[in-house]
Amino acid sequence: MHLNFPFTETASLINKRFGKIIEFNYINENTVSIGYEASIVGSFKKKFCINVTVNKVENEDVFLQCSAGRQLTDLLLNKAISALLRYFDTQVVTKGISNEFTVHLKEIEQAKTALEKIDVQSIRFSQYAILVNFCLKE
Repeated sequence: MHLNFPFTETASLINKRFGKIIEFNYINENTVSIGYEASIVGSFKKKFCINVTVNKVENEDVFLQCSAGRQLTDLLLNKAISALLRYFDTQVVTKGISNEFTVHLKEIEQAKTALEKIDVQSIRFSQYAILVNFCLKE
């Protein structure tokens, strides 16, 4: 079985929850580019894009890697990821080496009930959506 989360709906939910406008762009079935426009100095704005790759899903953990495509940018990205992780409970997201981090699905309060009934097999991307494949637990 699978769930389909359209990029447009996901971006809308993020905007409602965090007040941030983001844009998803499909790279391949494992990687999506996430764009965000940020104010740098005063009213000067710059669009940043981060490639997020799902390396694997294992035991209710999602292993991700972020990349911005340039070494200097990746260094700044690594610092930005570390700062961003401060917004999350350390039980939910843990930082790995370099630009890698793990999302522990079973630690997300809203996901606990669903994870009692399903096993997440994979998370992939299509040109327009996030695809979550799962099977029911017996």
